[in-house]
Amino acid sequence: MAKGHDGSISWSKAKKRWYARVTAKTGKQVGIYLKTHAEAKVELKKLLSKKEEGIALVKASTHMNVHLREWLEMIRPKLQESTYEGYAIMVNNYLIPILGKYRLNKISPEDINDGWEKMRKHRKENGKLISESIIEHCHARLATFLIYAMKRKWRNDNPLAFVTKPKAKKKIARAFSKQETATILNTAKTEFNGDYYAIIHTALHTGLRRNELLAITWRDVDVDLGTISVNKSIDRRRSKTTIKRPKTDEGIRLVTLPPASSLLLRELRQQQEVYALLFGYKVDADTNVFIRQNGKPLLPRAVSNGFKVIAERAGYPDLQYHFHESRHTHATLMLEQGVHAKIVQERLGHKDIETTLNTYSHVSTTIQKEASDKFDLPLDLPMERTAKKPD
Repeated sequence: MAKGHDGSISWSKAKKRWYARVTAKTGKQVGIYLKTHAEAKVELKKLLSKKEEGIALVKASTHMNVHLREWLEMIRPKLQESTYEGYAIMVNNYLIPILGKYRLNKISPEDINDGWEKMRKHRKENGKLISESIIEHCHARLATFLIYAMKRKWRNDNPLAFVTKPKAKKKIARAFSKQETATILNTAKTEFNGDYYAIIHTALHTGLRRNELLAITWRDVDVDLGTISVNKSIDRRRSKTTIKRPKTDEGIRLVTLPPASSLLLRELRQQQEVYALLFGYKVDADTNVFIRQNGKPLLPRAVSNGFKVIAERAGYPDLQYHFHESRHTHATLMLEQGVHAKIVQERLGHKDIETTLNTYSHVSTTIQKEASDKFDLPLDLPMERTAKKPD
């Protein structure tokens, strides 16, 4: 047996062929049977070259678990870390356990349908069933992989074409009533030393996402012109905070501030400068806008948890409100006030207007009903009859 560089050539008595094989990054051995030792040497060299260049060593008959892992690592550099982690959860926790045993060139629509049915019946460790939303995400990830497999000519057809796409029940974007909004804001003024009041107030008045708000520095705010420049977001993972660019170009935007927000942020800057003297930190253009009184940063999970507590203490424990619903509240109020959906889309940073309309379709229906009730033009006037001249 010839060995070296993670590859080997051996003689198979059963097949009466030479076997050239290489150990892939996943730990799986990939190889091919050939008639002569010389052919095996040539093929081994090709396999090793592919491995060094990072080209996948898998083939059409390789099992899905190997294919999916290789594909996941191949697309990783193109994805944001948060997106990659979401893909990895779907692949490693669901797709591989359910479909990993099948060979790529053999997996059928029936195999996939059976897999989705098994997921629907399977209970997680906490006793809960796997949600239809997770199955829908798995379907989407598998669809992306199979398109890639067809481009690599590992398959000539797409078995998902004959599989009904799972569809999770659409969740209606909840919004606070005006009374709830006022009560939550008043409660935020006194809870947690008022540390969360400014960020909740700004979220309700701008519709910005939590992690967009936490990335804003004073350089991004112009209280005189009344604008916030949204150009980054924070990402908090494994106790480490990083700054990242928004996922889409539409996420980079200039959001105008209502007068109340401009006034609040002007006062917040002045308060921070006072607290900076007390606690020994510096406030400048690169200081985050939303921080604690002692200068320490507000972290995403702390903001979410703090908001839940504030909503409960405001008198709404049963509603289980989330911070993100302040964004829905902003959008809902704007649409109800007659602001064009295109403007709302731009403020929210949605990629297209369809996303905005789909998310707030229940609001659009209400607005349409109000508009149709007001539409009272006298279109059904009696027709005037022209008198005929006598013959």
